[in-house]
Amino acid sequence: APGFGAIFANNCVRNGLRPVTLSEPQLRAGADWVLETPRAHRVHIDLEKQRLCAGARLEFPFEIESGARHMLLKGLDAIALTWTRREVIEDFHRARQR
Repeated sequence: APGFGAIFANNCVRNGLRPVTLSEPQLRAGADWVLETPRAHRVHIDLEKQRLCAGARLEFPFEIESGARHMLLKGLDAIALTWTRREVIEDFHRARQR
């Protein structure tokens, strides 16, 4: 899409989806590709390279916030992401109890 609201985009990431923002010319090129190849609609999102590929001919770069990228690449939800800092959290609680 040409854009997403912040809450919607964050909810997508939290649910394991990557909302990709593309420019109007990129969206038009994608729509033209769909019309030209009505039976071959394979779209691939490469999160590592930050690229959206449609068929063999279209490739569009996209931006993603580093924290969201990390969560999606590692398959983490908000709780699992928090638990990656478990030692720090436990150290904090121990220090607080003292």
